[in-house]
Amino acid sequence: HTMRADWDEGNGREYGIYCINIQKHPAITKKLAQDPVFSTKWVCRYLNKKGYKKDRMKALERFNGRGKRARMYARVVDKWSKRFKKEEK
Repeated sequence: HTMRADWDEGNGREYGIYCINIQKHPAITKKLAQDPVFSTKWVCRYLNKKGYKKDRMKALERFNGRGKRARMYARVVDKWSKRFKKEEK
């Protein structure tokens, strides 16, 4: 996966830089998922609503569903966020 706003997973479900699954989140259209401003604001609100400040990993897992794939996704996002924090210093 690359950080591209026009990302299309190719499975008809996941789009944009956050790979928003439009089947899991039916209020989000492909066009909205590929809009970097909208999707960034939406993802931030979604994660905060899912308890990001209390349990970051659980909120990240919920964003991508449940199970092994969701846990793997959460670990990858966590790894990247730590890398970005180091670069900011």
